[in-house]
Amino acid sequence: MNRMPSQAAVRWLVCGAYALGLAVVSLLPSRALDFAPPIPYLDKVAHGLLYAGMTGLLFWAVQVRRRPAPSGWTAGCIALAIAYGWFLEYAQQALCPGDRLYSIGDIAANAAGAIGAGAILYDVFRRRGARVDSGWSS
Repeated sequence: MNRMPSQAAVRWLVCGAYALGLAVVSLLPSRALDFAPPIPYLDKVAHGLLYAGMTGLLFWAVQVRRRPAPSGWTAGCIALAIAYGWFLEYAQQALCPGDRLYSIGDIAANAAGAIGAGAILYDVFRRRGARVDSGWSS
């Protein structure tokens, strides 16, 4: 029997792949990322955008249906993205000593991106009258 994965499973798989990609990029030796042009604060902008993307994918993974989105789902997506960013910052210091450093600035940029994306998505879906659902219910 050839069964297609559910939409919820596909959405969560995409989130997992994105999270894995973030982990790989975050834990690469710093010399592997030297291709970036020397633009002030480009690193922080990249952190914000990457974690805005993470929050957006998490929001997408909980699937949007037809009533107002509960703020708890939005806060959960934001909190998960921020916690993952904090974990990866800690892992950099633990797994790449002397090369990658734990940075409060990076954590702040991750949080700003996650909170900004969560606020925008919540507002957009609230205005559309959508409801956020986990996608796991039958």
